Amino acid sequence: RDWSSDVCSSDLVYGFIGRFDWPPNREGFRWLLERVWPEVRRRNPAARLLVAGKGSLDSCSSGTNDAVERLGEIPNLEEFYSRIHAALAPIPYGGGTKIKVVEAARYGRSFLATSNAFYGSGLPRESALLVSDDPGEWIRVLATSGKKDFQERAALAFEQARRSFDTDMLAKRFVEFVDARLKGNPRSAP
Repeated sequence: RDWSSDVCSSDLVYGFIGRFDWPPNREGFRWLLERVWPEVRRRNPAARLLVAGKGSLDSCSSGTNDAVERLGEIPNLEEFYSRIHAALAPIPYGGGTKIKVVEAARYGRSFLATSNAFYGSGLPRESALLVSDDPGEWIRVLATSGKKDFQERAALAFEQARRSFDTDMLAKRFVEFVDARLKGNPRSAP
């Protein structure tokens, strides 16, 4: 399904989703609220931020900003992604699978990511609206981009995710990988 046309809001709606008991999520969200979001709202008062995820946000103050809606733990990712124009992944450090940007792309959403959040995602850099650790760049993109920018990049991200993470394609790569190992070629990887 192509999710890129689901958002009906006239405002620009951004989304952050993650477990807030994981320090990189908590610190990235705090960075977003303290260093990026106030200036985005000053430049674009129609911007809104939806925040979903398990764990306490007590240490992450959004002040009196009514443009930040905290949803808590959500039962349905489809519904969350259908409500946003772009996903935000301001993760400053941490390892593991970079699921935030892949998930956003798979739901047909454009995304902004720090270099750490994007690294290892398997997606080409041009599928992102922005990959940067500079709060000024985040502010510029969030405050000046329009829905058309988000929709165009979302379509590209969706297509890249579909191609990169299609289950049939992944199964084929896995079989090729195992075959190469069985044939004694340990360096051959799809």
